[in-house]
Parts: sequence; structure tokens; C-alpha cells
Amino acid sequence: MKSRLTILTFLVLSIIFGFLFLQNWPQEQESLEILLQEQFDGKYTTEAQIVGNYQITIAQSSCYPYDIPNYCKFDKKKTPLIIIQDKISKKIISIYEVAMRFETGNVIKLISSTFKGERYPKFDWHEKQTDITDIALITEWRLHYGGSSGLKGLAIFNIKENNIVPATGYYGKTPEKENITLKDRLTNKSYSFPLEIDTYFSSFVDLNKNGKIDMLFARWEWIIGKEGHYVPRPWYLRVYELNSGKFEIAKWWNKGEEYKTPEDIGYSKTDESKLLKIFGSVYKSSSCKNLSEDEAVAIVNNLPEVKAYLGLDFPSNNSVFVDVDHTTQNLITVHVYEAVEDSETKGHTATFNWYSVDKCTGKVKCSFSEYDDKGKRIQVSNKYPCE
Repeated sequence: MKSRLTILTFLVLSIIFGFLFLQNWPQEQESLEILLQEQFDGKYTTEAQIVGNYQITIAQSSCYPYDIPNYCKFDKKKTPLIIIQDKISKKIISIYEVAMRFETGNVIKLISSTFKGERYPKFDWHEKQTDITDIALITEWRLHYGGSSGLKGLAIFNIKENNIVPATGYYGKTPEKENITLKDRLTNKSYSFPLEIDTYFSSFVDLNKNGKIDMLFARWEWIIGKEGHYVPRPWYLRVYELNSGKFEIAKWWNKGEEYKTPEDIGYSKTDESKLLKIFGSVYKSSSCKNLSEDEAVAIVNNLPEVKAYLGLDFPSNNSVFVDVDHTTQNLITVHVYEAVEDSETKGHTATFNWYSVDKCTGKVKCSFSEYDDKGKRIQVSNKYPCE
């Protein structure tokens, strides 16, 4: 009897909890939809993704000024929102209003967003894309009048104190009225970050693969009234790195100095790809050690298999050499060999190995015979020569 009563009690409690769950869960789901319907009068677009224990939803009006047929007046476009929810319960934790210069009637739209580095630009010279663990969301916003906008705002969010909060924006400082502001409706807390001219180019990537976010920033000088807006012209490039929530000039890129492109570049998506390649090539040249031949020889001399070879007992009439054989634009090729004396007038060389050392990185890019880090021979390489 006791057993039946226990089972019956369990079933009743299961039904009650199940009923409560089904009652409450859709309401949490519905609350976001109701919020968006009321905020945007039913005209909105969203972008959502799971980041850790959170769901992030970016919502904005689906109509822009002068965009036919979705025309809407300047003061009718609603303030964009960034909504943070618990991934499981769907409880809304934060509702950030995105404002730029104006408290109401914001004519701003999302230019681009990046969740957890999943859309960082990839460079062809990157061996592996570094995982940025401390960045939850990057959003760029543009003040949008229907034509040339004029201002651009940035907000980078971190996971902090069990929530996703704005951590930083563009570098520098501008008057408060020129800031982009994010205000949490639920806590009334505000975050303000400087604006930039929207004709500038910016992109985000871990350029030097150290696990931190870097901002690739480019600008061009425009003489208003004398030049067309999209006329190709030189761009001025600079890299900033994110340190302790603030952007600072990256000293490791072009010695921290601005770089002027040698060619005129326009303002299209293709031109942006050109800029990215230039950022990459300047970084490669900035990080280049530009090794001398003596330095390359020293690197080869220090390899475990070469040390072991040089320690062998060679005939007294023979000599062992570690010499530079030839140099190309990117490589220094070092020859390790024994000069064998066959007679007083004749001799030959017995090669131990050939090594091609990268001038920039100092790494042995390839060798005729491959060895492991303990000096044990693995195989004859099929990658030699490197170039």
C-alpha cells in the first residue's frame, strides 16, 4: 500500500511540475516577442546567437529613411536594442538601448556584429585563427540618414560578473554629445564610448595571435567640396590592441606608427579586402627579424642533430663546415658537410644536411633530411627546397 501511495504521489507531483513548466516557459519566450513588437511596432529584424550561458539578440527597425518601400521618418525609427537572456530559462537579464547623439528617434543601424570571434576576418598567412575567449560580442553602429551617414559607434561586450556588459568602444575620447551610449533599461546603468567618422575602416582580429583582440583602423583625408566621396585615395593605417579594457597603439605593428598605402584605394568591399592584405603584409614585415647570415649559421649550429654531428670523431685530415650556401629574398640556406681529403691533390664533400632558415622568423623552414626535436632522423623531406 505504501509503495502505491509513493508512486501516486510521485506521479501527481510530476504532473504539477510539468504543468508549471509548460505554463511558465512559453511566457518567457513570449516576453521577448512582446518586447520587440512593442518596441518596433512590429517592424524589426533580429540577429541572435548563443554565447556561453547566454542568448544575445540584436534587434532594430526593419525600415530605414528613404529606403523604398520601407520608408520611415527620422523620428519614427525606433531605438535599437541588445537583449541578453539566460540560455535555458530565457529570462531577460539586460536590455541595452543603443543611442547615438540623440535620446529618441535614433536613425542608426547595425553595420556588423561579431559573436565570440566567429566572424573575424581570416588572413591567408594565418596558420590558425586564435580563439578570443574574453570577447562575447562586438557591434558597430552607423548613424543613418539614408545617404552618407557621418558617424560610427563601436561597443565591445565582455562576460563580467555573471552578465554580458559593454567593456569598451573605439580608442580615444570625444565630447559626450558625440558618444555612442548603451543604457540598460533594467538597471538604468549607462556606458558611453567615442564615435568615429563612418567613412573610416575598422575590423577586428587577433593579428599577432596572442589571444587578445586587435583593431585594424584605416582613414583617408577628404577635402569636402573639392573631392568626390568615393574617389580612390591613399589610406592611413594603424593598429590598436585591447589591453585592460582600453585600446592602445600596437607598438609591434609598424613600430606603432601610421602607415600610408603606396597606392590609391577606393571604398568598396573589394577595396576593404585590399586593406586587410596590407595590414597583414605590414605586420609580417614589422615582425621580421631580418636575420644575418651569421645568425642563420648560429641557429643551425644549435640544432641537436648538428651538435651531435659536430661532436663526432672525424679523421684528422678532414674538416667539418657549417656554411651559408646561398641566400634568397626570404631564406638563407646553410650547408652542413665534411670536406674529405682523398689524397694530397684530390678530395670531395660528404653532406650531412641542407637547412633553409626563414630570414624573418628564424625558424628552419625546411631541410633535406628531417629530424625531430631530439635530433633523431625521421625521413628525407619531400618539401625541400622550400622555394
